[in-house]
Amino acid sequence: MTAASLAGVRLVVVDRSPEFLRSVERFAQSCGAQVVAAHATFAEALVRLDELAPDAILLEWPPGDAEAPMLVRFVRLRAPRPVQVALLLGDERHRSSALEAGVDAVVEKEQIAERLAPLLAGLAKH
Repeated sequence: MTAASLAGVRLVVVDRSPEFLRSVERFAQSCGAQVVAAHATFAEALVRLDELAPDAILLEWPPGDAEAPMLVRFVRLRAPRPVQVALLLGDERHRSSALEAGVDAVVEKEQIAERLAPLLAGLAKH
């Protein structure tokens, strides 16, 4: 995946771990994407969603805030709608709950380097 392949893709990252937020930001930059905001909760990110106009939201799952599943559904009703990707920690039960909430894709945190860039490359083409 070349840096130019994700040029212009705008990301909002939601995760409770500052270290993980920094590592995702470094990874995104290495691929040419831009992290326009990083938040600890989905509710914090939602406040600035219109202003930030992200192409994708990368959301820790299970989320740190209980209302995140409801907010995922709310974001799905917006236009233009950012793609929502759950960054999975844990087992298949969490994968199912993320998909039931309405995320567009699920990527295990351990597989971000292999799976996230190709997924985001589809955004760069649109």
